[in-house]
Formats: sequence, structure tokens, C-alpha cells
Amino acid sequence: MNTPHFRSLLHRAHQDDESAFEALFEHAARPLHYYCDVRIGPRLREHCEPIDVVQETYLQALRSIGTLQCDDWKPFMGWLYQIAENRIRSLNDTVSAAKRTPPGRRITSTGALDRLRVSLTGPATAAVRDEQQERLRNALLTLDEHERTAAVLHYFQEATGAEIAEALGVSETTARRLLGRALRQLGSRLGPDE
Repeated sequence: MNTPHFRSLLHRAHQDDESAFEALFEHAARPLHYYCDVRIGPRLREHCEPIDVVQETYLQALRSIGTLQCDDWKPFMGWLYQIAENRIRSLNDTVSAAKRTPPGRRITSTGALDRLRVSLTGPATAAVRDEQQERLRNALLTLDEHERTAAVLHYFQEATGAEIAEALGVSETTARRLLGRALRQLGSRLGPDE
């Protein structure tokens, strides 16, 4: 998304223009869904789907868009990834503690979330992209949770070794080793062309 258009939409979203926020989120929905898809491990997947995290991220972002201070697309995406990451961690904590969350009121889907399921590209391009994403997703899911988290944080949030270490509660050296091991395993599973 080009910067002037992004800034215009963000300015309108700050003024509670939900259609502007919807337009921003629509551009972010596919990469955010993919992030959630590869970030949620098999254990958590038994309790929720990536689209659930995307929906909760949408709602949290809509509630707090007025506090966001950025003027470019990349920090906006980082902000959304962080909201999703916080929700994933919270869900992991809940599952780990075997707690049930109380049922809440049902919130209906929005247009951006509905359109996330519909490809904006041609069928052949979409098929190739989906196949590549599925191969990457499956390869990521074979990694252990710490390795997967390191790889996802590095590539989606452009996290540094120190930030990965903090997120995982390990030393920076250990975080680098986890990332390196994850990249080697992904490379051997996906081959040089992926």
C-alpha cells in the first residue's frame, strides 16, 4: 500500500471512520492470517483456528486504532502482528493452564474478514501461491515450538535476536541457534527453489 493512501486511511480511521479501518485491515488480512496460521502450533490448533485469532486481532485493533502512532505500512503491520502474537500467547497460557474462557456475546464477521477467504488473484496464480504457502506452513509445523516461533518472529515481525530471545525467555545466543536450526530444517524440507 502506498504511503499517501495509507496515511489518508489511517487519518480517517483515527477519526472513527470504520470504512477506512476496514480498508486498512483488508490489505493486512491475508498476511495476518498466514502469520497466525504458521504461528499457532498443533497443540493450540486443537482449541482454535487462525481465523479466530485474526478476528480477535481485528476487534482489538479497531478498539485501539486511535492510539496507534505510525505513518507507514510496515509499522502498522508490525502493530497488527503484535496484537495477534499477544492473543496467541494468551491462548497458549489458557490452554496450558487448562482453563476455559467464559462464553461471550457472538460478534459477526466483517467484510474484510469475509473477503480474506476470497483470492484477489487469478485461479492459476492463487493455486500456486496457496500450494507454496501450504508447503511452507507444513514445514513450519514440523519444527519444534521454539524454532517455529523464532522463524515466524524473525520473518513476519522482523524481530532481532534480542527480541526473539526475550519472547522465548532464552539467551540471545540460544535464540540465534534456534533460528539457524529452523532455517536449516526449512531449507532441507523445502529445497532451494522455495
